[in-house]
Amino acid sequence: MENGYLLNVNDLKNLTISQVIVKLKKLSGIRLQNCTLADLVFFEGNPIYSGNGVYIFKENEDIIYVGNCVSRSFVERIPSHFDIRSGGWFNSLLLNIISQEGKEKKTDELLAKAAKKALESYSLILINYEDYSKESIDKLETVLRIVLKPYNTFKSKQLNVNYDIDILKNHI
Repeated sequence: MENGYLLNVNDLKNLTISQVIVKLKKLSGIRLQNCTLADLVFFEGNPIYSGNGVYIFKENEDIIYVGNCVSRSFVERIPSHFDIRSGGWFNSLLLNIISQEGKEKKTDELLAKAAKKALESYSLILINYEDYSKESIDKLETVLRIVLKPYNTFKSKQLNVNYDIDILKNHI
């Protein structure tokens, strides 16, 4: 696996979608149990500007969840996934974990168990947009959710192209 957890969207623009998938699966990401606020603001000592883009939770090479940060930055959005209160409304990673385990009701106990699993087992990858573009971020998230089929996959959306030959710049 390749080390690191931050990609710049410009580094992906001339890749096919299948090449991006291989890259994402090989990238180790940062283990959530080791991730600090500083890691969401800085990468190798350099600020992460704009701090908006797509983020991915993965377990080994398996992509678990794909989300985006358009109205909030990475530093605001990522921690909100770990709200273990049943009244929390931005903890969709935990809700997806619970759902995958066949549970329908979200309780504080189940949310805490899901948070523990994610923190111990998952890693994080950030795809940063230096030049903020809500439309482009939304498009990339959609494409990745369709082709990677994470827990939060779209049930009915499909790409209208053969993604093995499609160049990603058509989608971002």
